[in-house]
Amino acid sequence: AKGAWRFKIKGRLIIIITDEKANRMRIISPIGSSKTLDKKVLYRMMQANFDTSHDARYAIAKEIVWATFMHPLSSLSEKALQSAIVQVVQLANSFGKTYSSGLFIFKAGDTYQKQKSQKKKSKKDKQKESNKKLSI
Repeated sequence: AKGAWRFKIKGRLIIIITDEKANRMRIISPIGSSKTLDKKVLYRMMQANFDTSHDARYAIAKEIVWATFMHPLSSLSEKALQSAIVQVVQLANSFGKTYSSGLFIFKAGDTYQKQKSQKKKSKKDKQKESNKKLSI
């Protein structure tokens, strides 16, 4: 179709749709069915949209979970398009794991605090293990 492209990057389907009249462009990649999503996964997707997805986002449409990126078409540069494609691929591939577009974590969000707390816990666990070895 005019204004639409489909291709794969390392097996991941990418669809680009443009609408010149609306001055919009979308890059989307299907992840899987939304029918079986539990509340924890849905909640995690929303957290990621706030702090780890950068410009890409998770979305649900037609009972499918998508990684998506939307932008005004007229101001889209080649560099921004390339970055957007990478972000969509990374976000789709990280679903169920880090839920990240791979660029950065917004430190005011939940993910950074969780990771910080997990690192502290891991450090304490390692210290306990070390102390156990010393006391043997």
